[in-house]
Amino acid sequence: MEKVDTMSPEQKRIEELEQQLEQMQQQHEAEKRQLQFQAMLSMEIYKARGRNEKAISALLDMEQLQNSQQPQQDIAQALQQLKEGNGYLFEEQTPAMYAMGTGVQGSNMVAHNALRAAFGLPL
Repeated sequence: MEKVDTMSPEQKRIEELEQQLEQMQQQHEAEKRQLQFQAMLSMEIYKARGRNEKAISALLDMEQLQNSQQPQQDIAQALQQLKEGNGYLFEEQTPAMYAMGTGVQGSNMVAHNALRAAFGLPL
């Protein structure tokens, strides 16, 4: 005996659309998790004073970090290990905003004063 299809075309279409919706929701959740992971990774690289996020990311085991139970801690730990082996990818400290004594001095002062006098500026 053959199985008789008792579903109307509308019911079939509804089932197809429901399946598509479920697939789209799963895809959306996967993309959302990926974006959250990338944002967390970017923030941790920034906190670690990374110079080049793309280069640092290439040296990390992304699959292991994404599947981690505690991704934020594992990312920080992986960055610390990377920093020990590849310190050039990270800044050691923030450079000073202003370094004292960088103004005009010494023999340049004569040329500086001459220019100021030529433009009628006070010395």
